[in-house]
Amino acid sequence: MRWFKDANYDFMTKRRLVMLISIVPIIIGLISIAVKGGLETSIDFAGGMLVEVGFGNPVTVQEVQAALGDLRRLTEGGIAGEGVAGG
Repeated sequence: MRWFKDANYDFMTKRRLVMLISIVPIIIGLISIAVKGGLETSIDFAGGMLVEVGFGNPVTVQEVQAALGDLRRLTEGGIAGEGVAGG
């Protein structure tokens, strides 16, 4: 069974039209990025870290920060979560 009878297509004469059709959405996308002021980054690209810790007994944010001691600079983003007293 033949799917295409007389399959003789002249792709080269249509190349400029196809390039134009391809370039237009690219230009629209670039203009959209420029108007919006760049791409929005999520935490995946903005950097950062999430550490989830479980405790047997309820603890306060101050107790966790005190236990971290010199590592306090790592908590600049904040310490919070479910079941955390004072957080």
